[in-house]
Amino acid sequence: IQELNQDFALTLPDTLTADALRAQLATHINELILQRFDHLVQLLYRMDVSEKKLKQLLQDHPGTDAGHLIAGLVLEREQQKISSRRKFSQTRPTDPDAEAW
Repeated sequence: IQELNQDFALTLPDTLTADALRAQLATHINELILQRFDHLVQLLYRMDVSEKKLKQLLQDHPGTDAGHLIAGLVLEREQQKISSRRKFSQTRPTDPDAEAW
């Protein structure tokens, strides 16, 4: 939630449920689609949301709210980044004399 608040300039509370988070993020994304589409594209690029996956998802679900679909991809990508950080922070050597790159 903290990363989303920073990336999307939001003030979402840390206590949101997953469904409420997705709904509020979808609402904000829909506003960006209508008012600042270029900014949304930049955000998605910076967050490394897969353009190919996004296009395929939108194509496969033409009647579904785009904001909701994009919010799902954003949350999925954030989870991937969190998992990756945890994985790599656990594999650091504990030996203080070990070389750190």
